[in-house]
Amino acid sequence: MNTYLLAIAVAPAILLMFYVWSKDKSKEPFKMLVILVLLGVLSCIPAGFIEMLLDNIVLSVFGENNYVYFFVKAFFGVALVEEGCKFLFMFLYTRNHKEFNGLFDGMIYAVFVSLGFAAFENVFYVAEYGSQVAISRAFTAVPGHMFFAVFMGYSYSMWHTYRLCDKSEAYFANLHMIKPRPPKYKYKAHLAKAIIVPVLVHGFYDFCLFTENVYLCLFFYVFIAALYIICFGKIKKLSKRDMEDYLLIPRMLCMKYPELIGIIIPREANPLNMPNTFYQNRQTVHK
Repeated sequence: MNTYLLAIAVAPAILLMFYVWSKDKSKEPFKMLVILVLLGVLSCIPAGFIEMLLDNIVLSVFGENNYVYFFVKAFFGVALVEEGCKFLFMFLYTRNHKEFNGLFDGMIYAVFVSLGFAAFENVFYVAEYGSQVAISRAFTAVPGHMFFAVFMGYSYSMWHTYRLCDKSEAYFANLHMIKPRPPKYKYKAHLAKAIIVPVLVHGFYDFCLFTENVYLCLFFYVFIAALYIICFGKIKKLSKRDMEDYLLIPRMLCMKYPELIGIIIPREANPLNMPNTFYQNRQTVHK
């Protein structure tokens, strides 16, 4: 593979990484970002072996070129495997990392792992099919992997934040400073969404392509356009709300327990009096 093809294969992933990185208010260490990309590359290895194994099983059970086969292959043989591997590599490395200390961090981690995966995968496609494929995949497959990661990263960030809120709530309850009341910080649900939602989106993406049905292929481009709008919107939205944990968690707790205002945050920093922010009302915080 010549240098030109290698460059156009990895360039889309690098540009998307840079865009998401630019939205992070408190930048992650460069070494950590490199490791995340490499983890994305490494996740291709188990994903590839599992996909080949499952494809043979699905093919033997459901036969070839029918909608059941395409459905099972898309959602379980590809989407669940790839998103599961990416999520596992990301989760094991970052879940207790000292740098995981901000609302936008989960988004960064998911996107960098996913685009590492996408860049490595893209190199093989471009090497085999040439620059024509590189151009089409630069607007579909590579951004597609980022879009799946946006859903993963958004929920992963929520898991991290709500988990800290839950731990902090238990801490203050043990000190008899508060009496726990609903709603609960359902952080486990966010962790489940971090894998379920990207699998569903990725599965539908692949199902449309596998079937080669004219109407599904046309709808595929509508779907991609919608993902561009939704996911870039999610990135911008979470970036605007970004705040480090030591500032975010006390404010979220004070939204639920106003009696903590003046104790864990100064009264002048009262989140109840901060309009047009992530903390404006309890419904927004607990959405």
